[in-house]
Amino acid sequence: MEVAELPGTITVRGPEPVIAHMASYRAWAEQHDVPFDRARTLVADGIARSGAYEITCLGGIPSAAGDISPVAARVRRAGVLPP
Repeated sequence: MEVAELPGTITVRGPEPVIAHMASYRAWAEQHDVPFDRARTLVADGIARSGAYEITCLGGIPSAAGDISPVAARVRRAGVLPP
């Protein structure tokens, strides 16, 4: 199995996209005492300090060794993956 890694950075300049994404975790957060209600303040404070809030991410497209999946082939043709 090989994985074509797709690293990325998501940058937002306001807290709304982060809060909207986190809303899907609210039920889980409440069960585990995660300070969900502080999230908007933490993100907004970070944006005030640096002008943006960045989240790094790493995705990947698995394929059998030496084989490439149809999705990976399309991504490679688009220039996202090396040849």
